[in-house]
Amino acid sequence: MNLKTPLDDWIPLVAPFVVPYVSVMLLVPLTLAVLLTVNARLAKSALMATVLTLLVAYAFYSLAQTHVPRPLIDGDDVFARLLRTVYRNDEPYNCFPSLHTALSVIMAVHWVRLSPRIGRCVAAWCGLIMFSTLFVHQHYVADMAGGAAVAAFSCWAGLRLSRE
Repeated sequence: MNLKTPLDDWIPLVAPFVVPYVSVMLLVPLTLAVLLTVNARLAKSALMATVLTLLVAYAFYSLAQTHVPRPLIDGDDVFARLLRTVYRNDEPYNCFPSLHTALSVIMAVHWVRLSPRIGRCVAAWCGLIMFSTLFVHQHYVADMAGGAAVAAFSCWAGLRLSRE
């Protein structure tokens, strides 16, 4: 299935955006470690939201597989090499919903609830991660929107269920 929109044709490839893109692999465990140390209820909420998001995403991946074709990456600078590494290690399938976007929303919401001042900074970085999915051509706009929607629902559910 192809979810490409005319807007996606206007989004350029910007290789330096690979840095925020790969940073999600540090942000998620760091966030969970901080939450487990500081606020068990928020940790429980974030974990529930993450599990629910993964269940929804894997249902889509199983039933409605999507594809985003990858461009050829020219150059030999550090960003081009890192982006080629990302492309080699991540197949261009199962793009809707974007887990980079969903996990970024979940982490941002929980950081803001933990500490509004620090949370705003983390949320800004999470915004970069979300937009990086478009600028490194790993996702289409629909994938990003779907990831944000799934995460919003999952955060709502996780926060409600963790109040017990």
